[in-house]
Amino acid sequence: MRYFSRMPRNSTRFLALAILLACGMTGYYFGIFLPRVSSIRASKQLDGGYFEGGDFYPLWLTSVELRRARVNPYTETMTRQIQVGLYGRPLDPARSTDPPPNYRSFSYPLFADLLIWPTAMLSFPQARILLAIVFVPIALFTAWTWMNAFPVNLPPFALAAILLFYVTSYPLLETLVALQPTLLVAALLAVSMWALARHRYWLAGVILALATIKPQLSALVTVWVLLWSVSAWQRRKGAALGFSLALFTLLAASQLVLPGWLHLWINSLLDYRQYTPPPLTQLVMGRVIGFGVGIGLFLIAAVVTWRTRYAEPRTDEFNFTVALLLGVSVVLFPSGDAVYEHILLLPALLFLGLRRREFLDARGPRRLLAYLLISALLWQWIMAWVLVAARVLTPSVLHNMSTVLIPLRLAAPLPFLVLVLLGYHVAPSMANLRKSASLTT
Repeated sequence: MRYFSRMPRNSTRFLALAILLACGMTGYYFGIFLPRVSSIRASKQLDGGYFEGGDFYPLWLTSVELRRARVNPYTETMTRQIQVGLYGRPLDPARSTDPPPNYRSFSYPLFADLLIWPTAMLSFPQARILLAIVFVPIALFTAWTWMNAFPVNLPPFALAAILLFYVTSYPLLETLVALQPTLLVAALLAVSMWALARHRYWLAGVILALATIKPQLSALVTVWVLLWSVSAWQRRKGAALGFSLALFTLLAASQLVLPGWLHLWINSLLDYRQYTPPPLTQLVMGRVIGFGVGIGLFLIAAVVTWRTRYAEPRTDEFNFTVALLLGVSVVLFPSGDAVYEHILLLPALLFLGLRRREFLDARGPRRLLAYLLISALLWQWIMAWVLVAARVLTPSVLHNMSTVLIPLRLAAPLPFLVLVLLGYHVAPSMANLRKSASLTT
């Protein structure tokens, strides 16, 4: 296994650069981007509710109502209550500037409400303060856990720099301000993979079941872990049994609290697709081509999961599969504008970073793609500084929203660059796995 241990050669300078770029990014996000978004919301009369913490608010509100009177969270009445809390009024289909009428309807499985039940004992301002305090440590813990699961060794200054880049990336800043539950899913997935790496299979399975609060993000990894567990049942059965027991408990508890909730939730998911943007593949490439590319990525993921079902934790094949499945999940399942889901690309970026010399020393497309990925990653921080400087020198330039969005322009192609570079690892990875599997059998 290769390590980051020699990258960069001068960790102190790398940390200094990270601090400089992080300052520019936070200045851009909180001083330019968020005020511009707030002004747009005000112009549409959508600024009367909670903006900070808005992604957690539907969970909190439905959990409060479920705890108070077992109110069904999947009704239109609850959707209107959520909209009033977020925008100060229900959305009006007669207003052309309003989102669709069912926008922000509750689309989580009911047990998500049960898991965040303690926050329902607080008012939302109190819950928001509490979560704002703990979300940053959770983000740092998640990154550190992924590094330990793979593993990645870094000198202290380089580790601090990587964590600083991670925390000040646009997807994570968006996550922290909105209190997006994706961060909790990312943390649970990281802990589950860490537990697998240490052969704590029951713990890994239970934690993986908790990550199904956003099943569109955890589904591919879950299916693979279950296949992986069944493929060496005597040693790994704890992962499948722990997952099954925990998920059954969550489903049964939800059924006791609200009988028939599963049918209501499935209907809410079908409605959800009617008023949200399509997945990233279709948003970027169009529905027809994007659908075809999505099918191709899904088939590749299926082949990889089958061929790596015997891989041992902390091996290249195991880590590659986790990174690939999360990358494919990001582009196939969430709505294409959900940039905060890109925090799940961290395992793939770590995997590629461990093998950076294979790409940077190569010739041809592989090297070009590696430099394009580095450029796409750094783009947001560099252009953030450009806009911070522009705000001082020519403030009028920032009146145009297209200009304000410049640092975010490469957010859409970034996951595809990651997947293409991961694709270069498929053939040798499968060849190595076949050799190891033949030796095992």
